[in-house]
Amino acid sequence: MRTLVAWVLGLVGAAAAGYGVTRPWFEDRIGTSLPLADLFGGVERDSASLLTSMVVPIGIAVILAVLGLLRSGVLLRVGAGLLALVTVVWVLQARQAVDIADLQSGVWNVAFGSLLLLVASALR
Repeated sequence: MRTLVAWVLGLVGAAAAGYGVTRPWFEDRIGTSLPLADLFGGVERDSASLLTSMVVPIGIAVILAVLGLLRSGVLLRVGAGLLALVTVVWVLQARQAVDIADLQSGVWNVAFGSLLLLVASALR
């Protein structure tokens, strides 16, 4: 039963995180246009191509988590941890440029997805 619950939570979490990248994060900017460099140097209002955007770390984390559901709990934990780390670091960087209340649904979808993946990894 725990495995089934972990699977359901993991799949819903991965879907929420993947969906969150396509939703607005702040000022109606979607995650696919937010530069990856925002994680390291603070959030700016620059745009990025798909391969240099937040899609890359979130996509890698989601792929690792889904592979972890199929293969081993270690990959699931690594993917969930990476997703949570990316989300928390981006929110901490965003605090300097925008108010936390101004964050939109994309950030919260990714955060909720990472939480679900962390719970799934604990159950697995």
